[in-house]
Amino acid sequence: MNQIGKLIIPIFYHIDPSDVRNLNGSYNYAFRKHEGNSYAHKKQRWRDALRLVANLSGWHVRDGSEADAIEEITGAIFGRLSQKVLYVEEGLVGMDFGFIDTIVQKIKPLSSDVLMVGIYGLGGIGKTTIAKVLFNHIASDFMVASFIADVKESSKRNGLLHLQMQLLCDSSIRNIESVSNL
Repeated sequence: MNQIGKLIIPIFYHIDPSDVRNLNGSYNYAFRKHEGNSYAHKKQRWRDALRLVANLSGWHVRDGSEADAIEEITGAIFGRLSQKVLYVEEGLVGMDFGFIDTIVQKIKPLSSDVLMVGIYGLGGIGKTTIAKVLFNHIASDFMVASFIADVKESSKRNGLLHLQMQLLCDSSIRNIESVSNL
């Protein structure tokens, strides 16, 4: 996300992100072409913007089927835009964003790849509610997010295969119809 809350997902199509970042190849040629014209004063802003975009996580499409790349990209974007929001009762004591922001500040530096947060305590004190509020707050920062509550009870009631299916469905771009054994 950028400073105004917009999602930016760069797609590097048959070009290396380092060429964009360092203005190599055709980017270097385009910048040299604008020297001395009316756009010269904007070149530093363009350089900064290209460097910023090249440092973002996105897709690097080099080889393979364009149709497969388009399907993967649109599926991931659709997944990000249609992420579920977990229901949490309004006005709960202690669930203000100052509390959640404190937790997020502690885990954000750790969240470059896979993140799992454990919350423990006595039954009925609000562990699931805290987890739901936290999930709603940070899920959009990830390409895939899954919330599985009451694992112990659900596994007793429905079995581990059901939980594995839920995790697989939450993390998949394509629909999973059936899995017989995981």
